[in-house]
Amino acid sequence: YLLLLTANPSLSFLSTYIVLLINKRHSINGFLLVFPVIVVFISSTITAIFFLSFNKNYNLPTYTCTQKKHAISDITINDFDDIILSSTQIMLKILGYIVFFSSFCEILLLFSDSYILTIARSFIEISCGVLIIVDNFSEPALYYPLINSLCAFGGVCGIFQILSILPKESNISLGFLVKYKMLNAIIAFSISYIIMLIIN
Repeated sequence: YLLLLTANPSLSFLSTYIVLLINKRHSINGFLLVFPVIVVFISSTITAIFFLSFNKNYNLPTYTCTQKKHAISDITINDFDDIILSSTQIMLKILGYIVFFSSFCEILLLFSDSYILTIARSFIEISCGVLIIVDNFSEPALYYPLINSLCAFGGVCGIFQILSILPKESNISLGFLVKYKMLNAIIAFSISYIIMLIIN
């Protein structure tokens, strides 16, 4: 369940795409360069502890691998073909969801440009979402908590990507993913907002 419990943007994504994007539009200090990485790590840790330790009434679903183990000498060219095919299918699924939800973000823009819809749009797909937040909010006290909560949530697109690649035997439900991700986002937003209040 490492994929499930830590399925957030990678550190390289946080430290390059987000920081460079913000730095291009707004002036930021040195601490805020690593701010998203720190907040998402802390919020993910707190959320995992809550779900795995304090939430005793929730039983994590279990998955047992039933496939036989094979020696390296038993691997054939057909096995490599299967691996490549499976990997390609997974990548196409992930890319397909990115294209679909990114397009959906742009379609919603045709209906309204209100702040509520802007925030809602930003939580649909993460890379588009960061761009939407940075373009529409100029105050660090607002856009940093929003960006960090978005990174902790992973976007609606991210949830569907996780569900699409998990084996059916895992029994991970959409409800479980949404509850976990929403708690992670709320914690990330709260930590970010408090830190920004202290800084400012």
